[in-house]
Amino acid sequence: MLPLCRFLRLHSTKVRQIPQREAKVPHTSFTLAYETENLLGRNKPEDALELVRRASLATSCTVSWNLLIRDALKRKQLGRAFKYFNEVIRLLLVLLTVKMKKRAHPPNAQTYTILFDGLSNSPNSSSVPEKALALFRSIQLSKSGIQPVVHHANACIKACSHANNIQAVISIFSQMPPEGPQSPNIITYTTYLTALLHTDEIDVESRVREAHTLWATVLKRWSGGYIRADEILLCTLGKVLLIGNRPDDWKFALDLVDVAFGLAHIHPQSKSSTAALTVPNTIEPGNQTLSLILEICHLLRQKPLAMEYWEALQARIDVDLANYERLLRIIIREGSPEESAALLDGIIKRGLEPTAKTIFLALQACHKGHSGSKVAITIWERAKQENITPNVQTYFTLAKIVSHDKNILPRALELFDESWRHLQSLSKTCGEKEFVRLLEFVKICQFALGKLDMNDKQYINLHRVFAEILR
Repeated sequence: MLPLCRFLRLHSTKVRQIPQREAKVPHTSFTLAYETENLLGRNKPEDALELVRRASLATSCTVSWNLLIRDALKRKQLGRAFKYFNEVIRLLLVLLTVKMKKRAHPPNAQTYTILFDGLSNSPNSSSVPEKALALFRSIQLSKSGIQPVVHHANACIKACSHANNIQAVISIFSQMPPEGPQSPNIITYTTYLTALLHTDEIDVESRVREAHTLWATVLKRWSGGYIRADEILLCTLGKVLLIGNRPDDWKFALDLVDVAFGLAHIHPQSKSSTAALTVPNTIEPGNQTLSLILEICHLLRQKPLAMEYWEALQARIDVDLANYERLLRIIIREGSPEESAALLDGIIKRGLEPTAKTIFLALQACHKGHSGSKVAITIWERAKQENITPNVQTYFTLAKIVSHDKNILPRALELFDESWRHLQSLSKTCGEKEFVRLLEFVKICQFALGKLDMNDKQYINLHRVFAEILR
């Protein structure tokens, strides 16, 4: 621990000369905070730091230190933020040691909240879980004088989850009391489930089992009025149930969705549930609900059931592009090319903006059926009308679909020839994997050209681009 004289001498060496008007030390914590915020707003963090250091023995500086910490985190300077925090702690210890308690300015609950939020939103770093856990332990100490709240634990769990440290997440979650201001809320459960969903440190079976256990806890607290479940929480829970390979878990997830969102009239509860599911009140479904339902139907290979939900929910929610793309995946497996093209028309009529990914999914459904290649050309032309820029995978998919249809090949090659500048650009900017797929596309087209009786003047731009790509 530094003696007071040495601590002050250390501070004085850090303080550089600043204009006299800005060097004046405010007499109250309010005016100090105002001046500090003013300097930070003018992008003068060093001047603000010096001002707060000058005022350290004259007035309460907790709010001003909090402003400095928040500013450092805003600038993505995690190390600097903790440096400020440690300086506050050192100053507090010195002042308490020399019996200047009235002038001490310990960190308050807001200080910890700012730091926890900064950690939870910081880029992935190996040091984040360590810092988060150390901060979490320090606030739990009785001598900290801070009453921890659930927000602190939530931010700590989020920080460890972002760093993919699932053991730290489990450790914090398991320490939370079942009741009181520090007990889990819906954000806690959602963040915890999100960590389970994305980790690879725990086997799938254990994660699914934990989701079942957590659902029982959520339902009990929901029924008791301690929390009110929402769409995000229940859909995250459902996603964890889908990561395994047991159809019973998928059916349970569908039963849960049916009951929680008031959709049981569409699909009677399956025998997968050990007991009839009941919830205190139903939740209004949204886009996440529809996406989850479509994913379950995709896993269960239940296209008719998916279409029933689709028709029922279209009137209740504003269907988005992600929902359409989920349905396209079902059409790819169990639908027809015509259904895929009709779905693309529906997307455009709704005023949504299809992407290259959307066109790729629509084309995937054209691999089967006698009309596949013809519909694929229709989809490509519609994409062109909507100014959707294709990617390498989309070019490859269309070429593969039409490669064996002599009636459609000329039109496909004509479309590729019209896009020669874009192909040229892709060959120069795409990554290694995409370039390999681009080479496969070129080979398919060259094979197709060889099958057709064409003169050398046809598709001349396409020939030139292919020569550049293969060079």
